[in-house]
Amino acid sequence: MAGVMDIIKKRRSVRSYTGEPVAKEKIERIIEAANHAPSAGNAYTWKIAVVQDGGLIRKIQSVSPGMLGRPAAILALCNDRKKAIETMGSKGGELFRFMDVAHAAQNICLMGAELGIGSCCIMSFNQDAVGALLEIPPQYRVDYLVALGYQDRDPVAPKKRSVEEAVLSWTGG
Repeated sequence: MAGVMDIIKKRRSVRSYTGEPVAKEKIERIIEAANHAPSAGNAYTWKIAVVQDGGLIRKIQSVSPGMLGRPAAILALCNDRKKAIETMGSKGGELFRFMDVAHAAQNICLMGAELGIGSCCIMSFNQDAVGALLEIPPQYRVDYLVALGYQDRDPVAPKKRSVEEAVLSWTGG
């Protein structure tokens, strides 16, 4: 079994897929991983809309310039704005809801990598159009999309900076 660092290093943004469907059981495991992400105040103001219908995926892509290739599934991370503000106040609700979906998306991508499923996080999309296509209730806002599918090739690993380059300052120790 691969260690956490192995999975982190394996994970890439995948934009080219085989077209093979992703089994419901694997998507459920990916969502379970998302559920284990941190959440401000343990509020979990987000829910996920799962899209596996190819025609609907193409419609979402038409309003999502950041989504390339032919993903087998899309996970739309949607936040209950009212619940976020009630739980964390207006400023906190706006900030923490984005942090929470980002944490969930990272877990989605890492679990996908462990299961051999490629992923790509998308923020370049028309939120209102995607919400309408998915018939998302009005109190929710689609904040983030994650495309999923089996990659048709291994993306080249980009050069990463060193620990020294990442550290701004280090006190103590």
